[in-house]
This record gives sequence, C-alpha cells and structure tokens, in this order.
Amino acid sequence: MLRADGRQTAILTTAKDLQKLEVPYRQFNRWRQENYFKYMAAEYELDALLEYGVQDVSAEADRPNPERRPLERDLTDARTRVQRLQSQLGAAVDPDGPSRQRTLRGFKIAHAKLRAELAEAEADVARLRAELDVLPRRVPAAGLKTLKTEKKLIADTIKMTAYQVETRLLTLLGEHYCRTDDEGRTLLQAAFQSTANIEVRKNELYVELAPQSSPHRTKAIEALCATLNTLDTKFPGTCLRLHLAVQPHEPLTKA
Repeated sequence: MLRADGRQTAILTTAKDLQKLEVPYRQFNRWRQENYFKYMAAEYELDALLEYGVQDVSAEADRPNPERRPLERDLTDARTRVQRLQSQLGAAVDPDGPSRQRTLRGFKIAHAKLRAELAEAEADVARLRAELDVLPRRVPAAGLKTLKTEKKLIADTIKMTAYQVETRLLTLLGEHYCRTDDEGRTLLQAAFQSTANIEVRKNELYVELAPQSSPHRTKAIEALCATLNTLDTKFPGTCLRLHLAVQPHEPLTKA
C-alpha cells in the first residue's frame, strides 16, 4: 500500500472476507494500540504495582486448565518428531537417481527401523490428542487469589486522562513548533517539570514557567500558554482564572 507520505507498507493477510481498505485500517490501528501501551508503560508506568494486597477471585470466573499444559507441550514435541521422521523417510526416496530398493518390499525392509520410529511417534500423537480431548479447556478459578485492582483502576484512569490532555496539548503545540512530530511530547514533559513562580493576583492564579533549554522552545511554550489562556480556565476549587506565562529567555552576555 502506498501511503500519503510516499512510503510504502507491505501487508500480508489471510482475511479474505475483509474489504481492501479495511485491512490497512485494522493494521495501523493495531500498531497505534501497541505504541500507546508502550508509551504509557515507559512514561506513565501504566503497569506499575500500586499495592500488594490480594482478593478472592469471583466464583463465576474460570481459568485455563493447568492439567492441559504438560500434555500440550508433549503433543508439540511429538508432532515435531513425526515431521522430522517423515522428512527423513521422504528423503530416502529419490525418483531421479538410482535406487537399491527396486521394489516396495525392498524399500520397507531397508527402512524398517525408520518406519517403526515413525509409527511410534504417530501413536504418541494420537494418544496425546485423545488425552487432551477428555480434559476441559477451562476450569473454575475458585480458591485462587488476585491482586487488588480498585486503586490501580483509579490510578490508571488518571494516567490515561493525563495522556489525553497531553495529546490535546501536543495538537495545540503543532501550530507553534515545527518539530512537534519528532520531539513534541519531550518538550511538553520538559515544560511540565519546569520550575515556576506562582502568584495569586486580583482574580487570577498567575503561573510563570522557567524558560526552556533554547529560545525557540521557550517561544513555542509561550505561544502554547497564550492559547491556553484564551480558554478562561478556572483553577479547580476556586474562582481564580488560571493565567500561564513563561519567563523570557535571557541572552548570554560576556562578563
């Protein structure tokens, strides 16, 4: 598929029931999700453990049957052995070259040991499949414990909300910073961590951020603050209007 930016993305799928446009849409949306969780884990510690308490699993919950795991591993090994032996037996048959076994009986006699090993491996596969068929795939999860999730759900909700706010700020920043796609979030994080002077004035809460690492970054954050000031946001729990500003970037002077 040829993208709008001139780059080409190759997509291979077996989903023949999907329309052509739906395939790349699902592919790119999947990667968006992967990138989202990767970013959240690295920057927001989405998978961080908040408490060590445990709670009982719901009586209605189920889980994969643990008795199936060793049989499934053995079945995988047995199938691999069958494929290997079949390949060895097939390699012994060379229709284009001279053959010492000119009859089927002679071929069977010459490779009796290999055929016996193959029959034994196939019997193991059949036996393991029969044993798996009688075991349920899932069993009740009664008696198990799980980590408490109430605090984590609240914390994760706050983190995801903070990400949405950051994304909205990133969109606004794009109007003032040409490298927003490459380092926009890094610039926002630097602004979040900047020192600031806070002052309560007549009807507003005045917040003045420290300048950034370079004049053009300072100018970009200053323009973003001006855009946010037009929203006339009140500081939570007060009637004070939030006013954001940035200290001017002082030029270097010789002593």
